[in-house]
Amino acid sequence: MAGTYSTDLVALFAQSSTGETSGGGVNALGHTTYQAYGDGASTGNSRRYGDPDLYIVGTNAITCEAEATATPPRQSSIGMTPTGSTDGTSPVNTAGHVMSLYGFFPSPVGTQDFGNTGGGGGGTQVLIGQNASGTTTASPYRGYRVDGKDTLIIGGWQQYFVDPQNSPTGATNGTYNTGAAPTSAGIAFNTFVDLRRDPVAGVDGIRWGRHLFSITGGTLTTVSQTLASTAANFIQAEDYDQYNAGATPTNGSAVDGGYHRFGQIQPVGAGYSLRGVISIGTAATAVNFDDRNSIFQIPDLFLTYDDFNRIELRNTSSNITFVNATFNFVPRNDLIPAGDAPATPLGNFEVFNNPTVALQGCSFNDMGTFIFQSNTSLTDTTIRRCGQATQNGATITGSTFEDTTSAASLIVSAANAVTDFAKITNTKFNGDGSNHAIEFDAAFTSASDITLTWSGNTLTDVAGTVTYSAGSTGDFSNTGADANAAIALVNNGTGTITISVVNGSTTPSIENTGTGTVTVVAQVTVTVSGLLGNTEVSVLQNPSPYSSAVATPTTLFDEDVLSAVTGTDIELDTGGGANITQILRTGTTDFTTMNLVDGDQVRVTQRNDLRIFDTYTVVGTPTASAINVTDVASSTSTLPAIIDSPGETVTVEKVNASYTFSVSAGEVVDILAFRVGSLPIYQLNQTISSTNNSFPLSQVVDRNFDAFEV
Repeated sequence: MAGTYSTDLVALFAQSSTGETSGGGVNALGHTTYQAYGDGASTGNSRRYGDPDLYIVGTNAITCEAEATATPPRQSSIGMTPTGSTDGTSPVNTAGHVMSLYGFFPSPVGTQDFGNTGGGGGGTQVLIGQNASGTTTASPYRGYRVDGKDTLIIGGWQQYFVDPQNSPTGATNGTYNTGAAPTSAGIAFNTFVDLRRDPVAGVDGIRWGRHLFSITGGTLTTVSQTLASTAANFIQAEDYDQYNAGATPTNGSAVDGGYHRFGQIQPVGAGYSLRGVISIGTAATAVNFDDRNSIFQIPDLFLTYDDFNRIELRNTSSNITFVNATFNFVPRNDLIPAGDAPATPLGNFEVFNNPTVALQGCSFNDMGTFIFQSNTSLTDTTIRRCGQATQNGATITGSTFEDTTSAASLIVSAANAVTDFAKITNTKFNGDGSNHAIEFDAAFTSASDITLTWSGNTLTDVAGTVTYSAGSTGDFSNTGADANAAIALVNNGTGTITISVVNGSTTPSIENTGTGTVTVVAQVTVTVSGLLGNTEVSVLQNPSPYSSAVATPTTLFDEDVLSAVTGTDIELDTGGGANITQILRTGTTDFTTMNLVDGDQVRVTQRNDLRIFDTYTVVGTPTASAINVTDVASSTSTLPAIIDSPGETVTVEKVNASYTFSVSAGEVVDILAFRVGSLPIYQLNQTISSTNNSFPLSQVVDRNFDAFEV
């Protein structure tokens, strides 16, 4: 089944019954106590309560003939107001709720500029009022400038969002009580030139609410970017939002008789414009959601409040995936005065209740804050020019934080620092010279030493220039404030915090304003290659008994490099030809444990005579019972017959296996490689550095191998 969609909006007016009226009437939504008002031309059809020729929601709208020849500036207003008694669906004065409506004016060139204060102010205003029962004008009311001839160039239907808790920026009348709910809303157009005819102005889809759009349900049975997908997606969400056919929409219950166009998920080109709260999953109901390759705009609804635009991901049981999604904040027109724009709802992104969330190849640009949780994963995802992100244990791999607008790009938990810090890998942080890449959310107070692994992370811009204070190895205590240090923390504990720099990471600069010590140690990854299966690699601290007769052995690393199987049920198959085509098992040997891939080489050895072996190239992916191969070289033509003799013990081992470990730059080590059937190999007195970190070995057969053990 597909997703299920809903909204919290209450219609003050969405569509009305047809026909002209001089007041009163019943609209199609059953709001019997509302009537249209219009202050238009003095002659002709001054207003229509239910205009079937001009609408955007339902099948009709409220219209009026705007002033054309009256002495400018003149205001033409139109809207919806209660009459007689209070309607049961009237707005409730709930914190965070906002009025939205559609307004229509075909000739914005005839209106005033946005910032013009004459004639009530501005070219287009939204009016929100609190009416006495039975009145047809919005009194008292607040006006808010929303457009003008310089910002609304092409005219037509536009949707506006206004929070009446904001101070008015346009015309006002009486004293508006911000502690009570609004009861009417409309729109006013201020003309400043004589027009040749009376233009028709309209208003439609007046709604009130937090603008909470919920996405729930769905399954992951058949996932596609279509309306038919069993998983919820934004194609279905937009279809529900814009549904305007009456009756019941496909994925969700009907609102306002099935005439929607809420405007919370508006189609914009090949993408969507998101307004209000988009809740993917709710606290009560989970969602299976999968959306790919979508482009989203977050518009600057400047007459709401900073947290109005949000994307929320909810419910522990939800599975939510975004692939290659792009989110862009769209700023207000720069002709809008700062005093008329009290809010900047950038669009915040927050995960609640720890659902499973995967962000793959996504891009977030110029948005607000981000809060993730431990079941969230970011892969190849960019957060650019946004507010700070809070990790909360999220896995962040191959991603980018660029030019964060807050004091730190990523906030990490001090309480879970060891595990959470290690989940940030191969990620690029690009600063602007005034912020941290990472900041811990609390002071460290531990008496124990702590090691934090900084793995594969870089601190550069696109040109490779480090964009934070220069980092270095060493000890840092009471270093003082440095707003551009890569990592900011407070160590007030007696234990040392060691930041281990591994896997090519940029060495970070440190701001430690605590009394404890932070040590930065650059680690070098060392690779020992050319190994055969069943090789034991030991890395000893130098000097060791192999480099000094009086040294005490200290093992740094000790690892068996397996990559081999041994058994009496292994055979070579020629497929009836001259060359070997398969290595087969007749019993319980499992070749998948060797983790072989196409192109690897394997050596097959008869264990009674270790000097007799053949080497082959793997073709395809081995199964548990067979390895497809081609001949590479043969040490003896009699090997297949020997191998296939009953009861022979045979070893199949990977050629050129490798082992890696990491130590601090400058560490001196002794490396030993032991294998039954080969001479021991010693790499002694090796000073590890970025240019001395690769040791390819060549193991030589020795039937009298001396298995010296440390």
